[in-house]
Amino acid sequence: MALEGVEAGAAVSKRIPLLDVHRELGGNVGEFAGWTTVIDYGSIVDEHLAVRRSVGFFDLSHMGRLLVSGADATRLLDRLVPREIAGVEPGWMAGPTAFLNESAGFIDDIMTYRLGGMLGGEWMVVPNAANIERDRVWMEE
Repeated sequence: MALEGVEAGAAVSKRIPLLDVHRELGGNVGEFAGWTTVIDYGSIVDEHLAVRRSVGFFDLSHMGRLLVSGADATRLLDRLVPREIAGVEPGWMAGPTAFLNESAGFIDDIMTYRLGGMLGGEWMVVPNAANIERDRVWMEE
C-alpha cells in the first residue's frame, strides 16, 4: 500500500498565537513539547467548575498536523485506527480515536479529519504535540 504526502504541519512559531491574551487573563505560562503555552489558570478544580457553569476554550495550536493523502490514504488510516473511517464525509471529523499497533497496543490518541481531495483520500491527523515525529515515522513504516 503506497502512502503519499505524509508531512508534518510546519510550526511557524513555537509560541501559541493567543499567549499574550492568556497572560493578560492571568494564565500560568510554561513549556510543553517545545511550545510556550498556557498551562493553567490556577486551581484545576476552579477551572473545571467555571467550564461546567459557562464555557471553556482549549487552544490546540501546539498540536501536530499530519497531512495524509493519496489513493490509499483512507485504507491506511482504516488499518491504523480501531474504528472504521472510510464512510466519513469530507469536512467531517472521524472522531477522536487512537493509533494502535498490530497487537492492539496503544500508540497515541489522535483526532482525524477528512479533508476530501480529488480521490477523497486526503486526511488531517492531529497527534499529541509530544508525539508528532514519532507518529509520523510510525505511520510511514
